Amino acid sequence: MALADLFEDFSTPVETGDQFRMMSDTALEDHRLAAFEQGYKAGWDDAVSSQTEAHGRITEALMQSIEDLSFTYHEALAGMQVSTEPLLRALVEKVLPRALHDTLGLHLTERLTEMATAAAGQPVTVTVAPEDAKALQGAFQNRFPVDVELRQDPALTGGQVRLGIGQAETECDCDALIAEIGDSVDAYFHHVREAERHG
Repeated sequence: MALADLFEDFSTPVETGDQFRMMSDTALEDHRLAAFEQGYKAGWDDAVSSQTEAHGRITEALMQSIEDLSFTYHEALAGMQVSTEPLLRALVEKVLPRALHDTLGLHLTERLTEMATAAAGQPVTVTVAPEDAKALQGAFQNRFPVDVELRQDPALTGGQVRLGIGQAETECDCDALIAEIGDSVDAYFHHVREAERHG
């Protein structure tokens, strides 16, 4: 009696037709390698899929954070812009008119210097509203090699000045300049409010 008859045969039979045959060691090794490669490929595909999914979640979370941050930034910027409105209005309505009035003589001196250079030797006149004449009375003394005649015109309002050298004449209107700046401030804050209202 052979030893093989005493023990059960656990080798893997391969069915061919109606008969079973034993798988050779080489075929068994090929079968194992194919199973390993298939398992490895499935694991690799699963890892790539998980990584892609995780990357997608991270990207989505990052984009959401950027959106939230952008919204917060624009909200803060709009709030800051609106909070500066009283300051800008005070500058335009109170500080700027006073500053222009206080420095009107200096501005006129600069403008007259430019005009006098272009028309040397011509008579120089500065025509202002009666309320501005007193403030400008001594502003031009000893500043020019020629005399500057200060005239008053009741048709002019405060802040309006007419400069003349010979036949050349130009006008300065501080009030119109302040009004123009005020209109620009109004337009700016109207735009800010519209942007805030419509997001």
